[in-house]
Amino acid sequence: MRRWALLPGAGVGARGSTVRKDPVPDSACFLKAAKAAGAVISFDLNFREKLWSICGGRGRASEVIGRIVQNVDVLVGNEEDLQQGLGISGPEVAAKSKLDPGIFIGIIEHLTKKHP
Repeated sequence: MRRWALLPGAGVGARGSTVRKDPVPDSACFLKAAKAAGAVISFDLNFREKLWSICGGRGRASEVIGRIVQNVDVLVGNEEDLQQGLGISGPEVAAKSKLDPGIFIGIIEHLTKKHP
């Protein structure tokens, strides 16, 4: 049986905004323990602008999340999460816009170049 560990992005943002300025050490501890246990590590970006605005905004989110993403096996997110949470450029995404798979695939290709 394969173990799976999920690190929620909203939790990272909340931790950064309420408990400490840099949530990466706690996340790194979790990632290290999960890896040692042989788990597949997934990270759900689940970008929440309100949480990140308290501790530095999108720039800070991109820095922190970028450091975390380097240590995960599976990354979960939509276009908006990738653009806002990781600073990946792409078209403006609206809540009611239709999904264009070509655009999403382009964003993923850009992401895999930035974070192999």
